[in-house]
Amino acid sequence: MIIFQRPITECGRRTSLHVIALFGMGLVGRAIAASLLRLSEWASQELAFSWVDPSQRLVDKSIIEQFIIRPADLPIDDKVHGIGQLDIVWVAGRAGFGSSQADVEQEFDAFCDVLEIAEHLCQKIPMASHAFHLFSSAGGLFEGQRQVHRDSMPEPKRPYGALKLEQERHLAAATQHVSKLIYRPSSVYGYSGTGLRIGLVSALVQNAIRHRVSQIFGEPHTIRDYVLASDIGSFVGNRLMARPRKSETFLLASGRPSTMFEMLRKTEQAVGRKLYCQFDSQPSNASHISFSKSALPDDWSPSDLDTGIRQTALQLRGAFVRNG
Repeated sequence: MIIFQRPITECGRRTSLHVIALFGMGLVGRAIAASLLRLSEWASQELAFSWVDPSQRLVDKSIIEQFIIRPADLPIDDKVHGIGQLDIVWVAGRAGFGSSQADVEQEFDAFCDVLEIAEHLCQKIPMASHAFHLFSSAGGLFEGQRQVHRDSMPEPKRPYGALKLEQERHLAAATQHVSKLIYRPSSVYGYSGTGLRIGLVSALVQNAIRHRVSQIFGEPHTIRDYVLASDIGSFVGNRLMARPRKSETFLLASGRPSTMFEMLRKTEQAVGRKLYCQFDSQPSNASHISFSKSALPDDWSPSDLDTGIRQTALQLRGAFVRNG
């Protein structure tokens, strides 16, 4: 996890500190971090947080809490004492659509510990504005549903979706003194650096460049909704910079569903090479999911799929060149 800190300036005078604790530096986590660095200057510090060892996590929790409470530990010029705004962001977890019940239980335990950090800090820093940002999953919650709208009810069909719904409910039951912002992205794609678990679009681009066969879980006509990680990063970055915040839930989808075949064709055009694919049409992987544009936030402007895939392909090509 990583902690960001910057002075809050009011009327030309630095009055307090804005602290963000970001748990999870995967595709979306890195996109959020990149957005924050574009929006302002931050001091930052990485700290350990065990995802698998509960006893070690107790130690890590204590260190993280103490580090946040003592903001002067971070090296910034003209130190200002007192936290005015504290945001905890959960965009972590190794669980995915195919995860077992044991996998999601382990992730839920880690999430509960982070939520506990937020509640402890709310008690210890009562004068600050507190918010918890939870990344859920539109695909996990609404799998198999078409034209999901504002009043659609989540009906998870597998452990991963049930995990996300339980995380949302657990957050809703937390202290009322913490604003709760929940983000429900659809199928996320994009490039945010090396060393990450990659999604379908990135895997297709990589395999096309290397002339390898890609295994697709689904069928050519399977409908999905794709959103670019950097778009999510920008949207969340703006939410993190704003105050005050009210509790809200955001559906982050494109509202422009595409079949698997359309997405494959766009990837071929972006890369300039033919894709070789093997389809695994298991019924559990072939469910259609689509979302109504009326359910999306007014200030959410997702990139079209052509633009997003071209951008991802360009970034991946650049990474291949740099890495030989």
